[in-house]
Amino acid sequence: MIAKSSLRRSLPLLLALATLAWAFPVPAPAQAGKLPPLEAATGLEDWVHDFDLSGLAAGKYNILVTGKDVAGNLSSGGSINVYVDPASDLPLVSVINPGPLQRVGGDLNIVGTCVDDDGVAKVEVSVDGGDFRPAQGGEFWSLYLKTAELQDGRRSLAIRGTDINGLVGPVVKVSFDLDRSLPLAKVDLPPPGALVAGSIKLEGSLADANGLSGLEASLDGKAFSKVELKRGKDPRVAGFSFAVDTRKFPDGPRVVWLRSQDSVGSRGSAAFLLFVDNTRPSIELALPAKDAAVNGSFAVAGAVRDAIGIARLAYEFDGREKGEIALTPGNPFFSKVFDAGPVKGDRARLVLTAEDRIGNVTKVELA
Repeated sequence: MIAKSSLRRSLPLLLALATLAWAFPVPAPAQAGKLPPLEAATGLEDWVHDFDLSGLAAGKYNILVTGKDVAGNLSSGGSINVYVDPASDLPLVSVINPGPLQRVGGDLNIVGTCVDDDGVAKVEVSVDGGDFRPAQGGEFWSLYLKTAELQDGRRSLAIRGTDINGLVGPVVKVSFDLDRSLPLAKVDLPPPGALVAGSIKLEGSLADANGLSGLEASLDGKAFSKVELKRGKDPRVAGFSFAVDTRKFPDGPRVVWLRSQDSVGSRGSAAFLLFVDNTRPSIELALPAKDAAVNGSFAVAGAVRDAIGIARLAYEFDGREKGEIALTPGNPFFSKVFDAGPVKGDRARLVLTAEDRIGNVTKVELA
């Protein structure tokens, strides 16, 4: 193989013959009758000849040398095989970091080497088809890429080297997956913090610029189960839905944990808060005492409770008086004075109705 520096412009040959020398390159194997003409070498006993290889195609060639003395006798110096490779004179770039399709979670230090027999003048890097920017160094080069302004997803790099003679080498390309953000799962229905009862369905969406691998859900933060994704044409987004039977849990706040993974292995987690309320509110009466007789003005007092909260406490007395009893947030106790004077007969009917925030209702009747 001829060295790159020799192939760029010329090939010097030094052979010792008798008196006169000619030399010419012939494609190997040579075709009979199509040999190129002899070219005169410079010098006799000591001679030299330069070949211009710029117009030759890549391949194997033979150097044939013939000498003639003053008497006209010819002598051949034999055949020398050479290999012409025009590309071997170009600077060659290799990339050490990042590797092909490597996951990159932040800023990236692009590192590589560049080889050229004449010397490396510069190495340049292009990101996603943009303008080439100079890297630091030559034979060993680097470029620090800040990725904050790049979108997550597959990004491409193009790198080229230039030697001291201005020859630009072939462009080397490598792609990497920028993954600064974790996959995001969110629940759209019911809304966050909603009051729920019975069997419900959670519906939402999952998104990541690098594509989606899967989604899992847990109702206790420990045991996770797979959730099927509803995929469309865009691999970066998907929908999901799954049923939850809230009757399996005590009333009160309940966290649904979502654990997602994108196609490059990054995991994200999200917590979704619900308030379970499957139990009706309770009404406890302190006054009047059970089976007690009342007349004139009398008080009704007691406590109303619910794990999630009471929306209202209403009353209906003797079919003619209706209203609500004011409650203090955080205080379950209540009282209300009624007037039995206008009641006709010896009996009256009092109904208390408690309704919690989700609509569960409890009624207590006094007669």
